[in-house]
Amino acid sequence: MDIKNLVTFIHVAELNSFTKTAEVLGYSQSTVSFQIKQLETELKAQLFERINHTVVLTEKGREVLKYAHQISKMTQELRESIRAERKVSGKICLALADSLCGSLLREGFGFFRKRYPGMALKIITAGTEEMFRLLNHNEADIILTLDNHIYNTKYVIAKEEKAGVHFVAGQGCLWRFSRFWKLEEQT
Repeated sequence: MDIKNLVTFIHVAELNSFTKTAEVLGYSQSTVSFQIKQLETELKAQLFERINHTVVLTEKGREVLKYAHQISKMTQELRESIRAERKVSGKICLALADSLCGSLLREGFGFFRKRYPGMALKIITAGTEEMFRLLNHNEADIILTLDNHIYNTKYVIAKEEKAGVHFVAGQGCLWRFSRFWKLEEQT
């Protein structure tokens, strides 16, 4: 059903005239007649009694008018709701590994603050076990972990991706670590 036809119908019903409706809406009189005819055909009901140059609602027309007003009101509310900029506010508690803090703050925090200025973000650093404890006790809303895939249906995994690992150490430690790493790769 075309909303324009309902709007035209409301105007004709209130003005009791196809001609006056055409003037108000900026249509030709034949366009108004066509829209009302489309609506009557679609609803399979005569909506107006046409007597000389006046129009009067039929009983079915009065019933349709009630619904047309409701639809018009809901359409306006929908438009206003879509246009309205909703301010998001609240608190989010994020638990993550220490090693992720730097990249999170560097890459995403500024964007988050600009987009959601009304949101408070609490960051807790913890190990994996502690993160899941916080999550299970509603002390954390979201966790970022470096563990393998979690196979548990009570959690929703919003995003999962491979992350690069960088090891930084003093020269003596690096030699021992690289030697250990090569031994591990061979076994």
